[in-house]
Amino acid sequence: MIKKMIGIIAAVFMSLVFCCGCGDKKFVAFEKTNLETAFNNAWISQEHLKSIAYYYNGEVDEPAFALIPKLQLSEKTVNNIKLSYMQQEYIKSVYPNATVDNARTYRYYGTYNNYAVVFILDDLFQYDLKFEDEKIIGGVSFYNYCGLQLYKIM
Repeated sequence: MIKKMIGIIAAVFMSLVFCCGCGDKKFVAFEKTNLETAFNNAWISQEHLKSIAYYYNGEVDEPAFALIPKLQLSEKTVNNIKLSYMQQEYIKSVYPNATVDNARTYRYYGTYNNYAVVFILDDLFQYDLKFEDEKIIGGVSFYNYCGLQLYKIM
């Protein structure tokens, strides 16, 4: 009887240790950047830009290029991108109780060298988005361009 009680107490104690230990980990935001910075630092290549432009524009100016397939992001990765987006200081300072439910991933353009390329906003602010007729990055044209964000997936 005593052995059985000790076994039950040990099992409960170990369960608490394992469960509570997981909650102590802090969320680490994905590193965020933009296309120009990523290209200028050689984090993405011109070939990557061509594929991003294809998914963004619906076409690319160069007829013969190797399109990089756009793989599906996991739900966990999308959620972490949204969490990272919501950690921005201008959002946290005005809406400290904002959650990932306020973030909207409108378009996903692929993942290149562990950088997920997305167009993401939130439903907290009213944005007056600035579109450029043509934006050239690394010799690749993006039409009706409105800043894409890249999140380094860790």
